[in-house]
Amino acid sequence: MGYDKSHIYELADAGEIGLQVGFSTIAENQPKESQLRPLKAVPEEERKAIWEEATRKAEEEHAKLTAQRVESAVKEWKQRSQDWHSQFISERDKLRQSELERVTAQKHPAVVVEKIPADCEALKAKAAQLATELATKKAEQNRIIQSAIKAKLSGYQGEMDALEARKRNLEQQAKDYQNYLASLTGTAKQMEAQTRAFEKTRQALVDLASELSDFTPVDPDLTRRALALAEMHGAAAHSLRLVFEPARPTTLTVIQGHAA
Repeated sequence: MGYDKSHIYELADAGEIGLQVGFSTIAENQPKESQLRPLKAVPEEERKAIWEEATRKAEEEHAKLTAQRVESAVKEWKQRSQDWHSQFISERDKLRQSELERVTAQKHPAVVVEKIPADCEALKAKAAQLATELATKKAEQNRIIQSAIKAKLSGYQGEMDALEARKRNLEQQAKDYQNYLASLTGTAKQMEAQTRAFEKTRQALVDLASELSDFTPVDPDLTRRALALAEMHGAAAHSLRLVFEPARPTTLTVIQGHAA
């Protein structure tokens, strides 16, 4: 195919990421590999949320979703993760130090007054605040995901409208055809019905001849039924000649390419 191994691996990774962010392998509009590539740098469980955040921003700005936008969303996520992680580590270390000092103070003789850092309560309050902020950010992330889902569902409305329009068009065509049939009278209506019935039977014989061109009998019961069918067709051919031969200008053709 002309692709080196690294490019093939990149395409495979893109296909896997596409499934993770919600694209079916049979969807008509697949994202480009360049758009999915930045998501390789983040954990699998975060890829869908980051993709939907980039999609939401592009839709709000009435802009195309590009690889640069996805890369920007990845950078923002990394920065937030780094900030949260650094702050969490800092507060965790302070709490550990405070707990260590408390345990050390308990091991001292009773005459030694236990000394608890003055900012211990403040640190606990800060930790509670961080937990609240984390819960808020999780709720915001869920809101973003739900908004993206609603936006996708609204996109299906156009397809539903198109199908409804097609349905109305087909219904109108059927109505027009019924009106046409109703307008036919006497001989014209009879000719129309005869022509359609004859063409249906002729096409069935064409299909049967095509099937038999490479057919090898292996079932005795089917052979018996086929011969009976041949007898029926012979009787039908005789009836056709009785009806049409007195008026025919040329040889009657039942199956195109084979004289009756």
